[in-house]
Amino acid sequence: MKVQIGIRQVQNEVEIDVDMTADDITKAFDDAVKDDKSLVLKDSEGTTLFVRGSAVGYIRTSSSGSRRVGFGFTN
Repeated sequence: MKVQIGIRQVQNEVEIDVDMTADDITKAFDDAVKDDKSLVLKDSEGTTLFVRGSAVGYIRTSSSGSRRVGFGFTN
């Protein structure tokens, strides 16, 4: 699942592709905000992202569909 995180006072958003469901991400975010901890997400390549829960402005999720490249021809 593709996750885009908007961080307060930062112009660019952070994007990471994780092997989690939307419910798992929601629970991780709720726990981080409630306990004033870091939101920790790990992608499939082993990269770990740490963001303080209080610094998160928004989180947007979308399924990681395959990207199309090239031209599609139909008859």
